Amino acid sequence: MASVRARSRRQVVQAGAGVAALAIAACTTGTAAPPKQRGPAKVTFWVYGGGGVIGDTIFKTTAQEYQQQFPQTTIEYASIPSGQIQEKVLVSWTSDVVPDIVMDSWRGFLRFMDSGFFLDITKDFAGRKYKPADFYETALKAYQIDGKQMGMPEGWGTSLYGMNLDVLANAGVKLQPGFDETWTQDDCIRMLKSVVRYEPDGKQATPCGADDSIFFHWLWSYGGDFLTPDKSKAATTTPEALAAAEWYAKVHTGDRVFLRDGIDKRDGVGFNLGNVTIQGNGIPNSLPDWNKYTFKVDVFQRPKVPGGRGGGRINRMYIDGYLLFKGSKHRDATVDFLFWLLDEGAISIEKQGGVNIPAYKKVAETVFLTSPSPFSKKKWLDAAASSHTDPAHAKWIPDLSDIYGKYTRQLRTGEAGPSEAMTSMANDINAVLAEYRRQQGR
Repeated sequence: MASVRARSRRQVVQAGAGVAALAIAACTTGTAAPPKQRGPAKVTFWVYGGGGVIGDTIFKTTAQEYQQQFPQTTIEYASIPSGQIQEKVLVSWTSDVVPDIVMDSWRGFLRFMDSGFFLDITKDFAGRKYKPADFYETALKAYQIDGKQMGMPEGWGTSLYGMNLDVLANAGVKLQPGFDETWTQDDCIRMLKSVVRYEPDGKQATPCGADDSIFFHWLWSYGGDFLTPDKSKAATTTPEALAAAEWYAKVHTGDRVFLRDGIDKRDGVGFNLGNVTIQGNGIPNSLPDWNKYTFKVDVFQRPKVPGGRGGGRINRMYIDGYLLFKGSKHRDATVDFLFWLLDEGAISIEKQGGVNIPAYKKVAETVFLTSPSPFSKKKWLDAAASSHTDPAHAKWIPDLSDIYGKYTRQLRTGEAGPSEAMTSMANDINAVLAEYRRQQGR
């Protein structure tokens, strides 16, 4: 996933503004008209994950189901390795031979968001039975450019805390039902101090504390941000951003209950090995692995920041989605296939084991949520209401992402203090943004 996966140009508007967005919002009720009888069509469908169960099994089977149901449409299916799909898409555009529809990480959308290659499906959305409230808001709006719907989310996930319940029980920590609805950062630190001990050389002994390197949760929850609202410059030196950085650095290098890169994180230490208390990237596609563990695991909300934004807890959302291209020779057939993938196709994908939480709420609530599981899956759905995406800018992958990674690592290791790291981060961000504006002639 978006995903869930840590991979990879015009401004994305997070609030649906303008005439096109109003057209979407106007579609509130009603049922879809009977499908039009299309003539023979050939739709090329690319999916990330070559050689794995996602690309070679789940989506392939789903595409075959569509072709059986609608034999007048031929689906030319291809599973492309995740590390290659975006370059292959770019080459296809420059050679004027494009796939009709691609399923990839949202980061691929960001990378090409000012390319002008995407198909505007605003009117198609408004003309069908769906309404915006049928989809998870953050995921749906992530695919809007200037208020126009330029793609659709396939599915999403949020990074909850995966917690090893056996480690906590062995340390005498009792978790009261619903504790994570109100617990704070101080509560989390106290809990981890009940577990964490240190070896003579200073590294955490096993079982270790929290493996949580994601800074965005804290930055947003404190009220800070990575970019200003107009995305023209960095926002990492505000008082709120600095407060987030100070706390993030403290739990790694002061309280030392979060694992440090290259010191506490080492061979033989891992959440999957049963000797790490908290996995900070507890995403839905972890479930197949977690089902195999011999120790008890469940997911919980992250601790709240007292007095912070959004009630003190903002979650980071990962998204995979579908992109359609203006160069399609079978536009209508491609759009029909897209909306089938979001509805009936999403049910097929979920019944095969799923990839993400379906973006269409109906499928998430009636299939994903009701399938048997020892985990509190509803926690992910609850977290969606207070979620943000990575910065929606065409330079996020890889330029801005690399800057984020470089300086958050310095905070974790103590290589730089909070003020120094966040100021350096801002300087590097602003240099990238200035060059981007120059290239765009702005």
